[in-house]
Amino acid sequence: MTRREYLNASVVTLFSTIIAACTKKVGMLPLTKKLVMLSVVPAKAIANDQLKVFWNSENIKLLSVHTRAVAGNWDLIAENIDAKLGEYIIILPTSFPSSAALSVKISGDELEAVKTGIPTQNAFIIETSVHPELVTIGAMKNLNMNGNDVFVKRESATSIKCFSSSCTHSGCPISFLQTSNKFNCSCHGSEFDANGAVLQGPASTPLGTFICETLAAEKFRILY
Repeated sequence: MTRREYLNASVVTLFSTIIAACTKKVGMLPLTKKLVMLSVVPAKAIANDQLKVFWNSENIKLLSVHTRAVAGNWDLIAENIDAKLGEYIIILPTSFPSSAALSVKISGDELEAVKTGIPTQNAFIIETSVHPELVTIGAMKNLNMNGNDVFVKRESATSIKCFSSSCTHSGCPISFLQTSNKFNCSCHGSEFDANGAVLQGPASTPLGTFICETLAAEKFRILY
């Protein structure tokens, strides 16, 4: 056997040994666990506010959580989380744009679950235990919603409706007259019914409303 043939044979033997060792090692690794579900509750999903993430898992040992604005780069929020906890509170970085849709990624044991398009609006929670006036269907209450003056109406047994307090004519503040069951603008005399529809001008468009969600019996969330 020539020296070249000896060297070639040695190289083949070395690579075969390495491949066999790697194959054996990979075969000894534990089976990849399954990430079952990822859910997100955007209580106040804007920069510097909290976002609660829940997951169900099967024996995942390590988790990492990332967030990003849609089409942006992933930002690592936390890592080496105990998966048995089943939930994690995210504090969004100040660099996160408050007007962007949010993506959340949870990784564990080489798997990941991604949930995208989570709204980053502010949220305001209303419970009738705190506002008993809203237990009655049709009742209206003026509330300060994190600095925003609004009117909240108990729409039905399972829903509420939230109106802006600004007249659609020129932005003047409006009031609700319980005796006549209508909104009134003191600046120019515009009137709106209890559903926000125009009764009298100069306003020509209905009152602005906010998205309202039912979280549980007698508990609601307003997104704004």
